Amino acid sequence: MDHPTNQDPRPSTSARRLPKTRGPLLFALLLGLGACTPIRTLTIESNPSGATVRLDEAVVGQTPLVLPFDHHGSRRVSIYLEGYQVWTEITEIKTPWWAYFPLDLISDHLIPWQLHDEHKVHAAMTPGSGAPLVTGWDQFIEHTRKVHAEERGRSLGTADPLTPTNQDADPSVDEQ
Repeated sequence: MDHPTNQDPRPSTSARRLPKTRGPLLFALLLGLGACTPIRTLTIESNPSGATVRLDEAVVGQTPLVLPFDHHGSRRVSIYLEGYQVWTEITEIKTPWWAYFPLDLISDHLIPWQLHDEHKVHAAMTPGSGAPLVTGWDQFIEHTRKVHAEERGRSLGTADPLTPTNQDADPSVDEQ
């Protein structure tokens, strides 16, 4: 006669561990599936195209240009093209409603699709001088001296105040 064997009604040790490991794995899987960070782009176009683009004083490419970005706020966009006037604008990249705390935790990490945050800048270039008046520190100083000299000359009928004279070089010389 066969006697029923005494079997432990509890599952084996490996089976008991499975639910404990299944929870973190399931959470990681859901987090991985839902981790669709929004796509944030700034599109810069000009008419005509092919112009050099500076974003916050850094050359970033030529138009048409699509740039990814991480942060919202004000950005300075300058566009240069030979034969055209320099185009500059402070552009406000506004934060969408779903990117404010605490909604950003959901939109950045939990929803299973990607949101798009797209901003566009279009510059209608005006024909004229394509060279900027001031391109660097040395050019800035030289330009400032010229402007000061012209303004002083017009208002006082005197020489350039930024150019040292013999009196400036030797303070012992008396004015006559």
